[in-house]
Amino acid sequence: MNDPLIIGFLSLGVMIGMAVIGVPIAVAAGIVGMGGLMIDLGISGAFGIIGTLPYSVLANFGISLIPLFFLMGDFAAQAGIAKDAFDAAYKLFGKVRGGLAMATTVGSALSAATMGSSLANAALFTRIALPPMMTYNYSRSFALGCIAAVGTFAIMIPPSITFVLYGIVTQQSIGALLLAGIFPGIFTAVVYLSYIFIRCRSNPELAPISEVTFSIREKLRGLVQLWAIFFLFFLVMGGIYAGYFTPSAGGAVGAFGAFILAIFKRRLSWKIIGKVSIETVQGTTAIMIILVGAFLLGRHLILCGFTEELVQICSGGGVIPGWVVMLLFSAMYLLLGCVMETVSMLVTTMPFVYPVVTALGYDGIWFGVIFVKLAELGMLTPPLGANLFVVSATAGEDTSVMDVVKGVGPFLLLEIPILVILIAYPQLSIYLPSKMYGQ
Repeated sequence: MNDPLIIGFLSLGVMIGMAVIGVPIAVAAGIVGMGGLMIDLGISGAFGIIGTLPYSVLANFGISLIPLFFLMGDFAAQAGIAKDAFDAAYKLFGKVRGGLAMATTVGSALSAATMGSSLANAALFTRIALPPMMTYNYSRSFALGCIAAVGTFAIMIPPSITFVLYGIVTQQSIGALLLAGIFPGIFTAVVYLSYIFIRCRSNPELAPISEVTFSIREKLRGLVQLWAIFFLFFLVMGGIYAGYFTPSAGGAVGAFGAFILAIFKRRLSWKIIGKVSIETVQGTTAIMIILVGAFLLGRHLILCGFTEELVQICSGGGVIPGWVVMLLFSAMYLLLGCVMETVSMLVTTMPFVYPVVTALGYDGIWFGVIFVKLAELGMLTPPLGANLFVVSATAGEDTSVMDVVKGVGPFLLLEIPILVILIAYPQLSIYLPSKMYGQ
């Protein structure tokens, strides 16, 4: 059996099969990759790669951004930035029908500017926004669906760990990728706000109007509370955009800035610092292990000829139109998003998807944004949509995953036209990177 396509698809099938029966994706990808390398190169040749590849993968400055963004997000959460964002937005939208849901949307978008994890963002806003929405008799499924959906903003709006991983795997500029997520993230938030306003006006029972009235002074005081968010965001992204420091240095500055903010607000203790440090080490280590396994698999797919053969079929002679290939990849990611979490999906598929995309002439930065948008959909899609489980678990024992699924359905449908617009108008994604990096 020497057909590269058969070998490649068989390898991917074995990996997915192992993952389905409960083998961790890092282990599954690593075993298939090592086994494939032994077939491709023999035992001695395979061990030559197995011995050197982990170091070459992890000795990358981009890797340092992962723990730094974890630290930045955790310290920002301890500083109460998400609560400040929600309170400020609530004071602005409180008297509008659906105002609490709109405040959750704006608050999540603002909080995402300091937090690289959608799961953490969704959990935070479940604790912050769900109780007041229940107090004012919001539809429970609508409230849960809204929180789960807006929680995904954190993987699009920088600092985004998903963009960092995409940059590491594809060798794209991480700074350009972080900038590319700004406008699509804002655009998604605006579409969500418009939808919530229209839906709550047409169905008032979903979201009764809050009885609390805020004075101009209280609204201004709420806006002033946002200084910490804008300080951190412009410190990191402004510094990167202006060229004052690299993305890695920006991550360090952001983590230190969030640490100082948490101290300034008297929200830190030695116990919390220890807890944040342990969580950062655990999260970073898990991602690093997945990366090594995925790169072993990717090297096998290259050496067996699968990647080259796939590129030739998809781009050679225009036999398959580029838009059809992109549609197939989008469908693949939507399906994989139902059964795989974002990091695993990214690192195991990009070694063969990305070469095809670039061979077809598509921009790598733009495709990164499209992938992240598809990953957002995956985080909301049953049976394994991560945000669904996080929100249901954080909401309490009286909330099932199906309660969240019922509410998130309309937001999933809303994501389809957003995705189409991002595909049709790539300038939304590449304008800022083109200004900074000439991408």
